[in-house]
Amino acid sequence: MHVFATGLEGNSPFARTPSASTEVAPERIFEGLRSLVVEDNFVNQMVLQAILEGLGCQVSVASDGLAGLEISSTSTFDIILMDINMPVMSGLEAASKIRTHSKLPIIGVSANVLAENIRACFECGMNGFLPKPVSRHSVVVEICRILDRTLPNGLI
Repeated sequence: MHVFATGLEGNSPFARTPSASTEVAPERIFEGLRSLVVEDNFVNQMVLQAILEGLGCQVSVASDGLAGLEISSTSTFDIILMDINMPVMSGLEAASKIRTHSKLPIIGVSANVLAENIRACFECGMNGFLPKPVSRHSVVVEICRILDRTLPNGLI
């Protein structure tokens, strides 16, 4: 798991005060969800990681499809967010290979939103699609849809 400092810790006026409630705060709706981000662009890795960790996910990162395939076969995850176009092995090829041994939910991520590219995600076995640039809202909505969870009121 990668740790990402936000700068909002300690005495910052922006630091959140923990609630007295024992319920999971709505912003941490995916507390403990083990996620794998497969993305070759470092900035996109950081954005997805920050969003997911802010939602309570445990995040691992792989830099290409082959590394994602290897990590997904040796570690346990609840969901994968995978870029479509990467060096070494594309996200489409990696998802197809993962499908031979796992039903793990996979969300394709791409800036290319042409219908045939989105269709290719589903044809290779992906369960969903997120257009880049991703937002917290789009990530929450798609993960809730894939995992059949209800969107919490006031979350987005």
